[in-house]
Amino acid sequence: MDFQQLINKLGRVGQVQVGAGLLAFVFSFFAYEQVDLGFISVSRSAWHNFFSILGILLLLALAVVAALQANGNLPPRPLALLGVVVGAVSAVLIILGWLTFEDYVGAGWAWYVVLVLALAETGVSYTGLSAEGSSLNQIGSLFASKNQQPPAPPQV
Repeated sequence: MDFQQLINKLGRVGQVQVGAGLLAFVFSFFAYEQVDLGFISVSRSAWHNFFSILGILLLLALAVVAALQANGNLPPRPLALLGVVVGAVSAVLIILGWLTFEDYVGAGWAWYVVLVLALAETGVSYTGLSAEGSSLNQIGSLFASKNQQPPAPPQV
């Protein structure tokens, strides 16, 4: 499968999910946290903040799942529904990361970019729910195992 076929199989929602995940990963290496001392400004990447790392890695994992599913390497799953859950959790984690900055540290421009990417991915995934034929009521089905069996009765 060539690149153009993969893009076509991804659809709009999958394209945004892959793009947001890859861009969030790239922008995590730029000025994510920033300290301005007046005469000098120092910044560091997102890889110094636990919550931010989790949020960015979730977006990247969603991008990989979307690409693998479009390539036929994973069984079909409701990707838009998964995108809403992952995007919302990522946005919350990124905001939690900002809340854990030290008092003298502010958000750099890359923090805003990554937050907008997480929110955009969530919004586009939400708009793709109806096209996919799923709804937010099916969130529990994402986590339910297909081979789940009822628990065995206790032995007396």
